Amino acid sequence: MATGELAPDRPIPSENHLADEYGVARLTARRAARELRERGLVVTVRGKGSFVAEQPPSDDPQDRVPNDG
Repeated sequence: MATGELAPDRPIPSENHLADEYGVARLTARRAARELRERGLVVTVRGKGSFVAEQPPSDDPQDRVPNDG
């Protein structure tokens, strides 16, 4: 997209590509990808790559289900 945003279910660039594009070390790109996974913004499928999550998690506490455990 022209805005720099990726649509849901679209692959994100590889760590090598991100490192080259942004002029950072591959380890930095890897950490960024891990952070995106931890935040639920991307999902990684082994052997296929990482993809934009269908619906990112909400930051609104009212949308969260309480943990009754």
